[in-house]
Amino acid sequence: MLRARAAGVLPRAGLLPLAVAALTALLSCLLPLAPVTVRTPQVHWPVDPAAPSSTVALFMPYRPLDVTATVPAAALRALDARTGAGQRSTAVATAEAGDARGEERSLSVTVGGGRLQVRSSGRTLVDTD
Repeated sequence: MLRARAAGVLPRAGLLPLAVAALTALLSCLLPLAPVTVRTPQVHWPVDPAAPSSTVALFMPYRPLDVTATVPAAALRALDARTGAGQRSTAVATAEAGDARGEERSLSVTVGGGRLQVRSSGRTLVDTD
């Protein structure tokens, strides 16, 4: 075996890692060219309307052509019941809470004090009492 290394010939055990590395490099170059098809992304939340829990769903592009969000009234009532007096809880939002720039460009559905508010791109679309 020492003679094989000295002569510049790889032993048989050394060929497998080299072949795996070459295959990995080739596949990593081809991966961005793989076809991907998504017609309509769908998110169903909450699974149990009586006990809604926080979740994060990222959608691309940042400004979709349209968004359809259906939030069960039972989930909104349960979220409102858990919200402290004088506070608002977010049921649906496309930006993080407290991000001023995001709030100017996002969609949000919030509840608190028995009120439902829907805002989009900085404008109030629905505000119920």
